[in-house]
Amino acid sequence: MERMQRSQLASLVGLAVLGALALAWANLIGGFVMGHSGGNVPFYVLAMALPLLLCWITYSLFQQFGIATGRHLALMVAVTIAVAAFAWQPWSPRVKFYRALKSIDSGMTEQDVRRIMAGYLDAHLHETGNESVPDELHDKGVTHCLSYRWTNESYNADIGQVFLSDGTVVGARFLPD
Repeated sequence: MERMQRSQLASLVGLAVLGALALAWANLIGGFVMGHSGGNVPFYVLAMALPLLLCWITYSLFQQFGIATGRHLALMVAVTIAVAAFAWQPWSPRVKFYRALKSIDSGMTEQDVRRIMAGYLDAHLHETGNESVPDELHDKGVTHCLSYRWTNESYNADIGQVFLSDGTVVGARFLPD
């Protein structure tokens, strides 16, 4: 009897940890995929994470009652991989824009940036003053900025900025709507 209670307690602790990991995973994916700094998890990410969590809870219960098989585990791993692959797809133009902007590294040239950001709007080069440069780039000698938007629709307030010093990238930032 005591062994059964320990087993049930261990299962409950395992489920609590699994739940916390699923929500942390949802927050991480939301941050990476949508450019959020955390806390704002897109609904579709939770819509994938919670059913996956329920599937793993079901598998855990199967294990507890001794009816789980290797086939069940293989199915759960396959479903988890499929959901993860689904979550990493760029489902909106905003995601593609964010990923393109984040692929710009310090040291690239203006031409490299224009090639990566081809197809986005407002690729004009303009001089910039210290008031519009992020604090972390003040000591990098920023002289110019390339600004981009991903759409010309009414919801076009997302802006990507690439900061240059003597034609070389020193930083980039995403300014969400």
